[in-house]
Amino acid sequence: MITLLGGIALLIVGYIFYGRYIEKNFTIDPERTTPAEALKDGYDFVPMSKSKNAIIQLLNIAGT
Repeated sequence: MITLLGGIALLIVGYIFYGRYIEKNFTIDPERTTPAEALKDGYDFVPMSKSKNAIIQLLNIAGT
C-alpha cells in the first residue's frame, strides 16, 4: 500500500514540477490551431469537447 501511495505522490509531484519546467522552457503559441480546427471537414477532422477527449484518453490508457 505504501508503494501505491508513494507512486501516486511521485506522479503528482512530477506533474507539478515537470509541467512548470516544460511551460517555462518551451513556448506555447495560443494562436496555433490544431489539425481538427485547421482541416475541419465534419468527418475525419472534428473538434471534440474536453470531456469527450478525456474519456477517449482514459480508454486508451486502460486498453493498454
